[in-house]
Amino acid sequence: MRRAFFPLYLLLTFVLTDCGGSSNSAINQTTSLSVQPTAATLRVGDVLQLQAVAFSTETNQSTTPMGSWSSSDTKIAKVNSNGLLLGTGDGFATITFISSSGESMGVAVTVNPRVTSLTISPINATVKSGSSFQFAASGIVDGKEQDVTSLATWNLDNFLGGTASIGGGLLVTGSGSVTTQTIIQVTVSYGGLKASAPVFVNP
Repeated sequence: MRRAFFPLYLLLTFVLTDCGGSSNSAINQTTSLSVQPTAATLRVGDVLQLQAVAFSTETNQSTTPMGSWSSSDTKIAKVNSNGLLLGTGDGFATITFISSSGESMGVAVTVNPRVTSLTISPINATVKSGSSFQFAASGIVDGKEQDVTSLATWNLDNFLGGTASIGGGLLVTGSGSVTTQTIIQVTVSYGGLKASAPVFVNP
């Protein structure tokens, strides 16, 4: 009796087919979820379009997944069903997208006040070396005039050899920091705006 011999590759194909598997089915599709941009900074009243993206490593393609958007604090930021973000108040919030498959991704959002003007006072201040002087800053914030002295960022263009500093609008100069009258500049920044004023420091 003659025995029948089958090539090895035919036998393997038969076994795989009989088990209901194939070489293609062994590849697991991997999809990663992301939201663009990954972080956002805007002002009150500004809008920004957020976009959820699903990337498949099997097809090497990106698609827009189905899902829902939500905000951790709608008093700071609101988002509609299409991912359109609106800054509603000064502060921080997290916008989250949850896909229909249950994956989630968050976006850190910073909303700054809408400042339309910024003023520093007084202008042309004169101080004596070794003394301090208090400046003030005010601005039109979200349509209303507001004292922003403690909220703003203060800087000097000349630290007088490390003997001068400013914080919260309070300028402090060290004793003997100058031997002749020296002009330095104080700058205040808030809400994307800046204002400056010269200061005459006398011995």
